[in-house]
Formats: sequence, structure tokens, C-alpha cells
Amino acid sequence: MTQIEGGPPRNDQNSQQNQQPPPRERKTHTSDAVTDALKNLPRVNKLRKNTEIKGRNAERALQRAKHQDRPLLHRDASDDEPVITVSDDEEEQSPTSYLHEAKRGREDDEQSGERKAAKRIREEIILQPGMSLPVVFHDLRRHEVYTPLSLFTCPNLEAINSNAATLPLIKLNAPVPGDKQPRVLDTSTFELKYLKETDMDRRQWIEASRNYVSFIEAASGSDTSPESARWNSHFGFFQFVEEAETNYCAILATDIALRKKYISLPFVFDTGFYARELDKAIIDMKLNLMERKVTGGGPSGAPSDTYSGGSRGAPPFPTGSGGGAQATVCLICAKRGHYWNHCPSNSFADNTPLFSGPKGNNISASQSGQALCRAWNAKGPTASCTHDQAQRAHLCSFCGSWDHHTFSWSCRRNPPV
Repeated sequence: MTQIEGGPPRNDQNSQQNQQPPPRERKTHTSDAVTDALKNLPRVNKLRKNTEIKGRNAERALQRAKHQDRPLLHRDASDDEPVITVSDDEEEQSPTSYLHEAKRGREDDEQSGERKAAKRIREEIILQPGMSLPVVFHDLRRHEVYTPLSLFTCPNLEAINSNAATLPLIKLNAPVPGDKQPRVLDTSTFELKYLKETDMDRRQWIEASRNYVSFIEAASGSDTSPESARWNSHFGFFQFVEEAETNYCAILATDIALRKKYISLPFVFDTGFYARELDKAIIDMKLNLMERKVTGGGPSGAPSDTYSGGSRGAPPFPTGSGGGAQATVCLICAKRGHYWNHCPSNSFADNTPLFSGPKGNNISASQSGQALCRAWNAKGPTASCTHDQAQRAHLCSFCGSWDHHTFSWSCRRNPPV
């Protein structure tokens, strides 16, 4: 019992019991209108919302775990949402109220569908040169997937735009283990249906290269960006080299090889390096044509826009039925059906061991490693060789003899076609 000055005595225990607790600080909704609306929700709606809140909180927990494991790759999650208080004494809705709820839900869905349909009606725009290409190209670029140049021909761009919803896709490996696998255009399947980049003629290649550079300019945000300048230099080099039409097969092969190399290891544009790579491809192209002429495998004229090569060291792809790989004789094993740089044999047809084998861009003697001249072995003394014999020896690639060339058939029989 205590005595308060100027008043009657008061019981401390009763005073503490009658004192009201301070109002709880709101952590979520500070608006009285929102709080009242949540309180007035039917019990079933509160339970439904609590289920949604718990689902979002579970996602936050997963995000926090990812952040703790890899804080630099994953951002931290926000605090959990509190669930709506549901009192035990709240009345359950009548059985028919669920039917009304379901009906209202269907009506809301129908109205929502109408709104979505209205949003899908797109406004027409005026097309301008240089506008960005379909999203499939941006996906390939973002995930650093090699994009065949044939996708950028005008007919193929139209096909991609017209069939965007049904284009074949493939899954890539997730950039981070456990993350969702990204899906991008299946370029191999697309090429099989429309056009392979190894089959492009020079007109198609020029058209596609210009569209490719336009895409890079749009994606990088400027036609003067370092990336767009780099690819302008790349295609400009090939387009304006000497005898570009005559050497188109080698140009296409070198372009493809360097673009693939860039995807795996980006490198700066260097005119000297490009010139050396192109010279190698031109030599390979001419030697392949020479081999085809000597073995009766196809036309001996200069390559034209009607056929193109796939990769450096591979033969051009001729049109018509004037012969093909089956008519070609290998400079290493004397068998038909393949070129020297794809020789799968370990012996001749009579099971005797081979004298030579492929080594880089050359045919080399198996024992000594000496590089052999392919031009001399294909044409003999009439070959126009400008190299020193210390670099590529004039020795038969079948037996190693210096007194005859390979396709003189002095030591082996020319296999029947």
C-alpha cells in the first residue's frame, strides 16, 4: 500500500493489472485501410494468402542460403513477410460461400484474360534500318554461343522472325551449378533445315556479314564501339583482298575458323595474322583442287560461287555429279574415299605400314618427321613449287623414294573407282 501525495492510498498490484500494454509497432502495413481490409477478409481467403506468403518466404530462405554460399554471385533476400493472423473463433464460411468464391474467381480470370488479350494487341511501328534483331541472337551472344553467319542472310532472318514461337531450342550447361539451364536456338538443327554457313555463296556471305555487323552495332549500342569496329575490320579484310572471288572458298573457310576461334579465345584483329591464315587456306584449297584434277575427282577450274569449302584443309563442296570424295585418292594410304588430312588408315590395302602421315598442315614422313611436298607428289616435276626442299622434301609419300612422285603410281596401284 502506498500513499500518493494529495490523494487516497492505492494498491500497487491492482494498478499494474489495470494498466494497458503499449500498442504494438506495425512492421508491415502502416495504413489503417490496408490493415482493416486484411482483418475483414474471410477466413478461407486469409488462409489462402498465408499459403502464398509462406511460399514466398521459402524462396527468400533459399536466396539467403545461396547468398551465404556465394555472396558475390547472389544478392541477399529481404526479411520474411509476416502471415495474417487468423483467430480460432472466426466463423467458417458456409458451404455455399465456397461456390460463390469459385464463381467470382472464374469471373475475375475471364476479365483478366480479356485484359491480357487486349495487351497482346500490339501497336504497329515503322521499321527503321539498324533496328535490333530477334531475341534469339541476343541470347546466343549473351551466352557466348557460336552463331553461324548463315543465320544472318535475309531469307533466314525472315524465317526466324516468322517462326519465332516454334524455333528449335537446346539447353546449355548452367553457368553456376544448381541454377536454371538457359535455352538458346539450336543452330545446327536450324542450319540443316535452311542453310549451312559452309554452303553460302559469296553474295550470301556478303549479305550476311553486313547484317551481322548491323546486329553487333545495335547490341553494343553504337556503330563506333570497339566491338563493331573489330568486326567491320574482320569482314572488310576478307571482302577486299585480292582475287576475292577466285579465292572465295579459302576466304569462307578462314572467316569461319577465325570466328570460331574468337568465341573460345577473343583476340585482337591483326592484318598480318589474318593474311597468314588466309594464305594457308589458299594453298590448301589449290592443293586440294590439284589432287582432284590428278585423281579424276572433279573439275579442275578455279572455285566459284557455286560451291564453298567447310574448313581449312577440307575439300570444296562441288555441285553436280562430276565426282566427289569417293573419287579422291589419299596421298598417304592410296585408298579412295577421303583426303590426306582425314586419313583414318594405319596401313596400305595390303597391310604394309604407311610411310607418311598427316601432321598439322603437312604430310610428314613417319620416322624422320620430314615434311613432304604435296604439290610435287600430286603433279610431279610440273608442280610450281616455290619453297626450299629443306622445308618440304620431294619424296614419294607412299614409299619415300626421290625418283618418282606419289601419283605417278610407280610403287602402288591406282585403286579402282
